[in-house]
Amino acid sequence: MAEDRMSNVSRPQTILPIATPAIAIREEVPQEEANDEVGQVRVEVEVLPSNITSQEADLHRPKNTRNFSHHNLLKDPPNPGLSLRRHGNIGFPLSDQDVEKLVKAGHRSQHMNENTWELPAKLWETTNPSWILLVKSVLKDVGRKLGVPKSRGTKGLPSALILYGPGSVIKQPKLYSRPDNPVFGVLDIILPSKHNSCPIILRHGDKQVTVATSGNTQFDGSYVSWFSDISISSGFLNSGYRLAIRYILEHKSPGLVCSASAIDGEIIKATSYV
Repeated sequence: MAEDRMSNVSRPQTILPIATPAIAIREEVPQEEANDEVGQVRVEVEVLPSNITSQEADLHRPKNTRNFSHHNLLKDPPNPGLSLRRHGNIGFPLSDQDVEKLVKAGHRSQHMNENTWELPAKLWETTNPSWILLVKSVLKDVGRKLGVPKSRGTKGLPSALILYGPGSVIKQPKLYSRPDNPVFGVLDIILPSKHNSCPIILRHGDKQVTVATSGNTQFDGSYVSWFSDISISSGFLNSGYRLAIRYILEHKSPGLVCSASAIDGEIIKATSYV
């Protein structure tokens, strides 16, 4: 397990402009939920029905709608215990040696740009049990904010480890769904590493959300999730390296697939009854 270098350094309060409160990491271990399957391959949770709320004032959406994306700050997250096959452990915040390991272990992303490296899930693992508990908490939060019904549930499957270098941008991911259980969304957990502000832009139709990633990125993490039928892009990363663990989101039980387009359909249907 990687040596924890996240929480023993004194630093100023973050100024990351996140729209919702940060998830607090509790010292006590939460009670395990029944029927949850946890591990490197997948993390499954049951999620409660969403209280339907507005995410961004500038979206000009009517009240009582669900969100097509969600983002939040992770204050002092636990070390994931990230281990690369044949290259050893990765520490946080990232050092130059850690970046070198990631570059050697990964391959340049052909569908992103030349300064982005991807490592498929089979080449790495997270070994800290506290990290698995954190991911479960994040998935619950994402499920509530995206309005995933309890009857469907949310399942997070590790997809890739992505390292963004100077000059890189985030591009639309290529998602490969299983016919019996289509992917309905994506979750990126951004790990602590010093890098400059780089806005992430999420669009669906005429709606847009901009996520600011400035703040104390060296010690804090964050996450952003979105439905698979919306577009995502970003500004250029001018300095530093950003490392993200990407999870693809599936439903736990069969049924209609949640999507941003489905939300729009519900809004139109609800408006017609007003």
